[in-house]
Amino acid sequence: MSQADTTDELILERVIAWGQSDEIADRYPNKVHFIAADDTEYALHVRQAFSEGDPVVLVFPNGDEVVIEPGQNGTPARVEVRDSDGEPLAAS
Repeated sequence: MSQADTTDELILERVIAWGQSDEIADRYPNKVHFIAADDTEYALHVRQAFSEGDPVVLVFPNGDEVVIEPGQNGTPARVEVRDSDGEPLAAS
């Protein structure tokens, strides 16, 4: 199994849990885009989401994630780093 497959599986697990659990759904902003951080075109996907005013969750192969909510003109307004259990590690 490649690393990208693993990251895609992590994203699928999060999306399924997001739809089935209010507690997990509350962790993520509305209209969020889950993007594999190891995708070779992740930056393009992030720019597309930001251009629509949508937040992004970058998911890393180890399960950690970075939630980025766009601000004015597509710049990050809020960034939160979480471990693989969804626990915050840092926020700005």
